[in-house]
Amino acid sequence: MSSRLPGRMNDYLFFQYVSLFLLSGVLLYPFVSQWGWVPHSCPYKLLNGAPCPSCGLTHSWLLIYQGKWHLAEAANKYGPGLWLFFALQWLARYLMVVFARKKNIPVMADMALTGILAFFFLGPYVLAVAEWMAGMMGRG
Repeated sequence: MSSRLPGRMNDYLFFQYVSLFLLSGVLLYPFVSQWGWVPHSCPYKLLNGAPCPSCGLTHSWLLIYQGKWHLAEAANKYGPGLWLFFALQWLARYLMVVFARKKNIPVMADMALTGILAFFFLGPYVLAVAEWMAGMMGRG
């Protein structure tokens, strides 16, 4: 039995592996920011003195990793939802690799799951950012 999968299957697996790699980076970012390699202060807040919807997000995720969910929401109300979105997406990508290796890919279930997760966990943050940006444009 060949270890190579049919053409489109290879593309699908490549996408899942790249997604796993990128999602791992997103989920590990709070740890890297603590090492001082990347800044974790908000450039907008530094320039204008006002917070943006992402202010406190890194701190929120660090609190999640410590199991302090109630404090994580206090640090950034979108933090737990965003973390859940990315963590569940990581799990979904991993499961899609497992299913693809067995040549049994539930593509429609994958798309439905991603849409549902995006609507409930990513949607509120995206709306907050859009509202914040509209407010900034209105100030001229």
